[in-house]
Amino acid sequence: PSGKYGTTTGASSESECLLAPYGFYANGNHSYPCPEGTYQDEKGQLNCKNCLPGKYGESSKLASESCSGLCPPGTQSSIRAASCTPCEVGKFNALEGQEICQKCGPDKTSMEGTRSCVCIEGYYLNKNGTCALCLNGANCSGIGNTIRNLRLKDSFWRATDDSENIYPCPHIGACKLQNASNTTNITNATCVPGNEGIMCAICSKGYFRLSSSNACAKCGDATTSVIFLIVGILLATIGLLIVLIFNSRG
Repeated sequence: PSGKYGTTTGASSESECLLAPYGFYANGNHSYPCPEGTYQDEKGQLNCKNCLPGKYGESSKLASESCSGLCPPGTQSSIRAASCTPCEVGKFNALEGQEICQKCGPDKTSMEGTRSCVCIEGYYLNKNGTCALCLNGANCSGIGNTIRNLRLKDSFWRATDDSENIYPCPHIGACKLQNASNTTNITNATCVPGNEGIMCAICSKGYFRLSSSNACAKCGDATTSVIFLIVGILLATIGLLIVLIFNSRG
């Protein structure tokens, strides 16, 4: 009979037949293991049961309704699935055991097989948790930009890694390209060495500013000495010319 099978040739009664064990089914002549994506948690059954959506059965002979378990976040599965399918690009699943992946919201996308969405290129995740257009002075190339990992363009500055106020540096070469990720106080982190403070406007100890528009230079640098020498020669030349002109007129 269905759900049972016989191992003895010429059996004279049903009692000589065996029940199909857990994880198997029988058609009267033989017992067979339940294939991948199915299970059987009862003895003596003619068919196997399907693993439900959100679950998967990666091996045969499964004997529990849980099959091989729930599909992890970032994946999905349909009925009788032998494995979980990663969510495609632009979709996600934050929870385990899901039948379908969810679409990312406006201005968001995702990588394949992820549990959450991120902002698309040209946008960043602001303090309110929404994707906003990139700030002036920031670099939002690539996806997944947030207020905390926001990179600054050259010659721009901000005080902290959660600040949305970005300022152009007033001194040429004082500020540098900066990825402020995992930095809570970046007042000096965005400054070229020798420059510090708000907008990198203060010279560090041992540095000086040659002009109001330039970055600070190290005291005693050979380059600085050459500059001073050239400036001195120019001033001396100009002074000499002025003297000569006055003398010629006299």
